[in-house]
Amino acid sequence: AAAAHPLEGTCFGDTAPEGGFVDAFGFAPEGNVSAGGVAFTLPNRTGLAPGTAVGLWLVGGIDTELPGGEVVEEAEWARFADAVVSDDGTTLVPDALLPELTWIGITVP
Repeated sequence: AAAAHPLEGTCFGDTAPEGGFVDAFGFAPEGNVSAGGVAFTLPNRTGLAPGTAVGLWLVGGIDTELPGGEVVEEAEWARFADAVVSDDGTTLVPDALLPELTWIGITVP
């Protein structure tokens, strides 16, 4: 079971998926990314083993829309991608583009 997640106590922390997050990242300023998203990677700050699969979640903003057209309500979390820890263990490598600059939460299944 995961420990208290990094966003506990924030205005949207109580809408996080069951089990919480093992790590979280915030982008500023928040906003939509044009052209369907942007490629990105995240540092493996929690020391997950190479090859570990994780879920990537984002919190909805004023007009957050996932690439498939699903609207994410403001302050609600939606899983938007999966990622795997790189072979050298330093990076989380997503399987999708980032559709919005916002908060991202990491879950381990």
